Parts: sequence; C-alpha cells; structure tokens
Amino acid sequence: MDLKFLDSAKEFFNKNADPALATAWTATWIVAAMKGTQIKLYETKKSSQFADYILVGTFSNPTQANAISQQVIKTLKQFEVNLRAFEGYNDSDWLLIDMFDVIVHLFSESARQLYALDELLAAYRPVAIPQEFYTASNDSILEELEITKKSTEDFKNYF
Repeated sequence: MDLKFLDSAKEFFNKNADPALATAWTATWIVAAMKGTQIKLYETKKSSQFADYILVGTFSNPTQANAISQQVIKTLKQFEVNLRAFEGYNDSDWLLIDMFDVIVHLFSESARQLYALDELLAAYRPVAIPQEFYTASNDSILEELEITKKSTEDFKNYF
C-alpha cells in the first residue's frame, strides 16, 4: 500500500477521538477519493443497536466497486479496525462491509434505486461530508493506490 495514501487516510482516521466516527470518516474519504458518488453518511448510534454509522455510496461499475471495497478493507485493517463481514462479489450490484460500529453499503445506480436504502435511513441524522474529501480525489492520489484486479476472494481468509 502506498505510504502517501495511507498517511492521508490516517489523517482522517486520527482526527476524532471517537473510534466509530474515525472509521466512518476514513471509509467516507476512501469512497470519495476513489470517485464514488452520491455518498451519504448517517449517524445511527442513538437509535440503532447494529451500528453507530452507516455509509452509503454509488459506484459506476463492478471494477470500481471492488477497488473501493478492497481499499476500505486494506486501509482500515492497517488501523486495526475489526471487520465482521464482507458481502458481495465480482459483479454484485450491492457490496456490504460490516465493521461492527460502521457499515458501508456500495450500490450500483440501479440497485440503489431498487432497494431505496436512503429512504429507510431518512429518519437518521445525516452527517455533513467535508468538501475536502471530494477534492482529495485527484488523479495523482488514485494513481498511487495499490489497486489490483484481484477478486474479493483475497479477503476470504481475513475474516
């Protein structure tokens, strides 16, 4: 993994004393840096026993979805964030990364409309995403990422 990217991600991870929020911010930053769209972060800790934060994003194609999910998993593993589960493989329209306090949902555009998760989460407080997360997604950072076309099966032994 490239040290510049890891250092940038660590900056977001270390900005908050709340580990769940730090994990959510880091995952959000990665999704934005890798050009995910329609990114929304919901705070669910006051009324949900499942997670403190739920992140929802949209991807353009399965290759992008796999790259984003791999980078979230790799980076947060470096920060010793425990992963509960990863669901969705190769050509899936919906990928899910469960990190106990934070759940990441990555959808294709059609699956996001079909499942309407945003409507289910509308009762939760949305967390404003800083503009700097989007401006970090320039080509030089993306070129520095260590993204391969490996299958998500690479993570099978991680859990």
